[in-house]
Amino acid sequence: MKLTLQIKLLPIEEQALSLLNTIRTCNIVCNRISDIAWEKKEFNQYRLHHLVYHQTRDSSNLSAQIVVRCISKVINAYKAGKKKKRVFKPLGAITYDSRVLSYKGNTASVWSIDGRLRIGFVCHNPRYLPHVKGEADLVYRKGKFFLFQTVEIPEENIKDVEEFIGVDFGVNNIATPSDGIQYNSKQLDKVRNRYSRTRQSLQSKGTPGGRKCLKRLKGREARFATVTNHAIAKQVVEKAKSLNMGIALEDLTGIRERTKVRKVQRRKHHSWAFAQLRFFPPI
Repeated sequence: MKLTLQIKLLPIEEQALSLLNTIRTCNIVCNRISDIAWEKKEFNQYRLHHLVYHQTRDSSNLSAQIVVRCISKVINAYKAGKKKKRVFKPLGAITYDSRVLSYKGNTASVWSIDGRLRIGFVCHNPRYLPHVKGEADLVYRKGKFFLFQTVEIPEENIKDVEEFIGVDFGVNNIATPSDGIQYNSKQLDKVRNRYSRTRQSLQSKGTPGGRKCLKRLKGREARFATVTNHAIAKQVVEKAKSLNMGIALEDLTGIRERTKVRKVQRRKHHSWAFAQLRFFPPI
């Protein structure tokens, strides 16, 4: 099972400055590569690599592997569409792999334009670190640095079961297992309504302070909904394990296209994260 482990880096001031400069440099290089890819209409990674690799190495202070990762970032961006030239933000996320990033204890060895940086970190599930496999995204968000690292957890042995717990999904009741327990959305709706009112108030003012506050609040509602879904998923799975039963989930594919809602119901309907709950790993 592949998961994404969120790791918060704890750099000192000099290391933070070096990471920022590294991110900016990589995105400048990505924009140069994107210019060439767009001009030549070349969106194949192998051929683009031969077009830009050597000149990029000669004109920048990036290592060979980081240049390869920059080329991959550009190619991945054009996979979403080739009708528009891709432009990368100065502080957009950059990708690392095992050649330029490693972990030892509570320290991460991260490549930067100033050399390797050994930075302390914290993460919510350190027991997953031995299962690190694949790439990691270095993200700068609200003055903090995060690594979103791919890990591959060994699958548990699948047991044959004869009985299942059925789970229905809904807007008012997030999940309703067949054992009769209901996980309602009262608290989630309360939080969403509060953030919605706050956003409307700040947006109507249009002041610099209001925009700064909006930026600070960004993502809080989504994170609360994610934690709620994760907690529900864990409880349902633990119940199924204790009873030695399987889980049968309601399939709501295309439900938003099949149903019509009133205007006042649109926000609640479209913020319904049933797909996230359906695929949440229960660990």
